[in-house]
Amino acid sequence: MVVVVFFLVVGLLVLGSYFLLSYRINASTANQESLKNQIMALEQSEQKVVLIQDRLAKIKEIKASSNIVEEIGTLERVLGSVGENVVISQVELKPSVAKVVVNAGSSINLTRFLGELTSSNSYSKVVMESLDYSVTDGYEMSLSITK
Repeated sequence: MVVVVFFLVVGLLVLGSYFLLSYRINASTANQESLKNQIMALEQSEQKVVLIQDRLAKIKEIKASSNIVEEIGTLERVLGSVGENVVISQVELKPSVAKVVVNAGSSINLTRFLGELTSSNSYSKVVMESLDYSVTDGYEMSLSITK
């Protein structure tokens, strides 16, 4: 009889341990799934925060640069100096400097362009950065124009 009671108590303890451990395993699995969902939500939030920070940095950069209308005004004045057989092939606008590459078929056309550009008195400095000549293309001149 003592043996039967002993086996009965041991059996109940094993059965109780089994149910207790299965309950803990199910609770851990549910907790793990909950944590996975939270991690995915935080990853999505982090991506949004990084995107917003990037946009704010770009907005600050745009606000820090000077007004684009002024640079376009500089370019319009340069375009007003362009005569026939003179082509502006490249333009780079910066807050205080416009870099322009001009192509001309002859030195006479290039001279006229420079004369009109410098006679306008719209710029504080015009610097010729390079002057190249090609038999097929003519003259190519790179200018740096300061307001």
